[in-house]
Amino acid sequence: MDSVNGGIHLVKLHGVSFSYPGHDVFKDFSATVPPGMVIFQGDESTGKTTLIKLVAGELSVSSGMMTYPAFGLTASSVLLKHQYFLVGEQADHWESLTAQAFFDHCHDRFEQLDARILAKLVDAFGLREHVEKNLYMLSRGSKRKVWLVAALACGAPIILMDDPFMALDHQSVVLLKDCLNEAAAWTDRALIITQHVPDTDLLPTHLIDLNKVS
Repeated sequence: MDSVNGGIHLVKLHGVSFSYPGHDVFKDFSATVPPGMVIFQGDESTGKTTLIKLVAGELSVSSGMMTYPAFGLTASSVLLKHQYFLVGEQADHWESLTAQAFFDHCHDRFEQLDARILAKLVDAFGLREHVEKNLYMLSRGSKRKVWLVAALACGAPIILMDDPFMALDHQSVVLLKDCLNEAAAWTDRALIITQHVPDTDLLPTHLIDLNKVS
């Protein structure tokens, strides 16, 4: 599916190769990430999570180039902390803090964070009663929702969600799908998710099918 949004691409991969010991994940792979809601789709072991981490700079390409044209960043540059949000990034680091303390950190990291959207999402996802609890005290699903709420409100140019519906209850899945589809209209930011199989409820701006990557 081609992008329906105009404007400059946020991420470009040029002939990228990446390998783990004994396993080639990508070889001479090229793709672009435009604004909107972008899906990395593929079966197990097709490289969805790896690609998310490459975009975020948690991993480095073995060869080829990854650039961020919207930010004027070259192949030797990496995203700055305020330019991306990766759901679950260094999650263990925050376990001893409250959800509210984590939200406060996000306020400091992302000056563009919309406090009204954050408060609205906290209520919509049923987190109000949990904001003063330490993250380690929360269920897996509630902890996940804390990260998702922060991601949706942060205003970062690139937001990355690997398997976003993991551990969520049905009501939260429906709500998150609505939020993801709203992001498809973005013209200057990208919300990138991974999924295993097509979901007719999702209407991405752009889809990268990793099953077709040789």
